[in-house]
Order: sequence, then C-alpha cells, then structure tokens
Amino acid sequence: AEYGFQGFIAALNLLTLSSTGNISDQKTYTLTAGEETIDLSNMNLGSADVNLVASWMQRPEVSAAVEAVAIGGNPIGSEGGATLLETIKTSKLKTIDIGKPLPLQEPYESDNLDLSDTKMDPGHVLLLSWWLTTEFSAALTKIDIRGADIDEEVFAGLKRVAPEGCEVVRK
Repeated sequence: AEYGFQGFIAALNLLTLSSTGNISDQKTYTLTAGEETIDLSNMNLGSADVNLVASWMQRPEVSAAVEAVAIGGNPIGSEGGATLLETIKTSKLKTIDIGKPLPLQEPYESDNLDLSDTKMDPGHVLLLSWWLTTEFSAALTKIDIRGADIDEEVFAGLKRVAPEGCEVVRK
C-alpha cells in the first residue's frame, strides 16, 4: 500500500545538542523557535555550534522573534565569530552579549566597557571590533579586555577601530 503525505509539512521548533567547543567538556544546549533570547553563555560552543546557531537565527520563525543572543564564555574562534557576524549584520537583534550585552539599536549607556575576565577569544573580539564601528559605541572612552585570549595582531586591530581617544586595556 502507498501512503501519501500530500500537504504534510514538518516543522522543527526545538533542537537539543551537545556542544563541540571542547569534546571532553561537552554541554547540552537547546535552540527553540519563537524565543526572544538565545542564551548560550558558557555552553562550551565551538565554531561548528556557532555555524548552526547562525543558520538557526536565519529561519523566519526565529529571526522574527529573537531580540538578543548571548555567546560569551565560549571558544567560538575567529571562524565562529565571522559566521555569527554575518548573521548579526542582517538581523533585527537588539543586543549581542559577548560577556556583556552590547546594544545594536541604541547607544551604549556608559563610557566604560568592562569585558575583563569574560573569556574573550578572537571571535568575540571580531564581533566587538565590528560593534565599535557602529554609532552605538561612540561614547566609549575605555574598553577593558584583560584576560582575553588574543594575540598582538588581534589586539592591534581592536585598537584601530576603537573610538578616537578611547583607551583599550589588555594587561
């Protein structure tokens, strides 16, 4: 016998996975369609996870609802940061949290951005560097990234895009 499934549409509204950042310390996380906040802070996400999250965020039922994404404290790497950045640029997000929430639709409310000891890596710095080129960061006079796991080249790139007169503290 044949079974026809005409008109049947499967919808994936919930996805539970194990993180790939450090295989010996995997953590389970869940992506749910329709939620306003995707909080994946300290979930040990690797670049493969970030690729999945970026694709998830581009789904119409997700992009229509999500206002904030938190990815601080994860080893996302440069590749993960670049992938997420491309998604953020075309999203309607209000904030991206890389250890502290960064507003994407209104000015930052302080002149001091303290991201010290937030486990930033080159992927987070890439997102921060892009954010510093937006009008929302114009009032900053000091950025503290002490404890960030980045090399001199990444640090120099961050300093280049910081607002004029803004002190960037690394050590």
